[in-house]
Amino acid sequence: MSRLLFLVSLVAVAALPGCGGDSGSNATTTVLRSSLSASNGEELEHDTSRDAQGVDGDSVCRLIPAADVEEVVDVSGLKARTTDSLDLSTCRYSKGEANVRVILDGAADATRRYFNQQAEAYQKFNTIPKLKPHNVRHVGDDSTYGNAGAYWTIGRAQLVAFKADRIARVTVYAPGQSDARRKGEASDLAKMLFDRMKPEQDG
Repeated sequence: MSRLLFLVSLVAVAALPGCGGDSGSNATTTVLRSSLSASNGEELEHDTSRDAQGVDGDSVCRLIPAADVEEVVDVSGLKARTTDSLDLSTCRYSKGEANVRVILDGAADATRRYFNQQAEAYQKFNTIPKLKPHNVRHVGDDSTYGNAGAYWTIGRAQLVAFKADRIARVTVYAPGQSDARRKGEASDLAKMLFDRMKPEQDG
């Protein structure tokens, strides 16, 4: 969903009249404020930082060794392969058909990017159960937009979570596992990653 469409929708909802009375009664408008200047025209209250946190020293393969992933997903013999850049660290753990991928995204504007991605997914796939995002609490920062710091997509076997101005994307596939089990395993890996990464740096 584009930012312009989101803003138009927000204004439309805020302008609805209250219940009862005539349609000309006073309407209440809600403004989401930020302590930061809204350089792109948006003001969103949870933006504590718009700087890049980066992933320097937070390589996923180092933070979560293959042995830890094996214990979580109950698959032995996983091999870890890393792909790291300045703001992105990816570790893939695989053996045969079993495949686990964990990404730590430390690029700038993580709070808004997480919110925008979640909102767009809701709008595009709300009528498609396997692609519709389902909120998951007690994994990331549940005080962020949407009141859930993570969401799960059944058809992708993927959890996207937000905490400390970084985004984690965890995909889990092991043959024969149920969706609920995959979601639980992805949640455990995301929490492990957040617990082990460096604290958020002040901008």
